[in-house]
Amino acid sequence: MKKFILIISLLGALNLSAFEFDNTYYTTISASAILPRDSSHMRHKVGSTISFGVYLTERFALELETGIYEDKPSLAVRSLCHFGAWEEFDLLFGCERFDPFFTFGAAGWFNGGQYGPSAGVGAYYYLSDFWAIRFEGSSLLALNEDTSVVYSLSIGIQRTF
Repeated sequence: MKKFILIISLLGALNLSAFEFDNTYYTTISASAILPRDSSHMRHKVGSTISFGVYLTERFALELETGIYEDKPSLAVRSLCHFGAWEEFDLLFGCERFDPFFTFGAAGWFNGGQYGPSAGVGAYYYLSDFWAIRFEGSSLLALNEDTSVVYSLSIGIQRTF
């Protein structure tokens, strides 16, 4: 799992483009669940998160996420990369409202929680030019414990500005 997260992070770093793009901002409000593995001292929790992001290119964004999971506040900094081949799929099958992505970055929970690198996959389903439903699943490799991985699932609504 450690190698997988490192490989995803490196692939995302290579996706950076050097062309000019008008920055687009967004915010997302999500309901989330964290699902730690058995070796973790954390337990399953539900909570809510709010994310703020900015697109640096057409396919690459940086975002900051904060949330609360019962008694554990969280913080994450990550990048979001859209799959480039999806445009060809859209041309073939006409599914323009669906937009998959992957994320990589760092995340953690305070009050005795876990922290470390994270990677995930997700998708947007666009309701309009400004509103979308966001689905995401991610994993965090805990650096403060031996071989502990924490999974998270979230669903939310996003507004683009």
